[in-house]
Amino acid sequence: VPHFAAVLERMYAACAADAACREAFPELEADLYEAITRLEGAPLIVPMTDTGKYAGGTFAINAADMSYALYRALSSSTFLPVYPLLVQEMKAGNTTVMAAMVEALSGGTTNGIFNLATYNGMLCYDEATYANREAYERAAQPYSVSLWGVGYEMAHCDTWPVPSATLEEIEPVVSSIPTMILHGEFDHQTPP
Repeated sequence: VPHFAAVLERMYAACAADAACREAFPELEADLYEAITRLEGAPLIVPMTDTGKYAGGTFAINAADMSYALYRALSSSTFLPVYPLLVQEMKAGNTTVMAAMVEALSGGTTNGIFNLATYNGMLCYDEATYANREAYERAAQPYSVSLWGVGYEMAHCDTWPVPSATLEEIEPVVSSIPTMILHGEFDHQTPP
């Protein structure tokens, strides 16, 4: 949550620094939290055209889904430029835009771009032994509960069939070799 929140802060600042964005989306931060909070009490039912993938032809978006969708959208070069507009349309309850977002973001786990088993194996191997839910919740405490939908991703690691990295393996590398590290301004998954 802290990395996600920090990137959102950069997003709000970038919009506020741009005259056109500031004028079009003057309350971007408040709008984002209002949109997520509204879904806590009443999920948004979105009509979907693919009834094979979405039973009954609908998808119910709750607060946790929206928070996760916003998290995923920050990783997308497609969504990043229209992020403020996405927030505005979320707040307005625009089911057409929300259906397009659901379809675009759910495709990442089914079309070969993102392999969930590989991701879980890497996450559980690299981090599970050295992270815990209590530490996550302490780190998340200062931030809006609306962002907690991203959640603690390692609950399944107790039963995931991978060993854990040793302390030796996760020790930071020290070297005298000059190294340049490139980082995306809105990268919340691998912050500096």
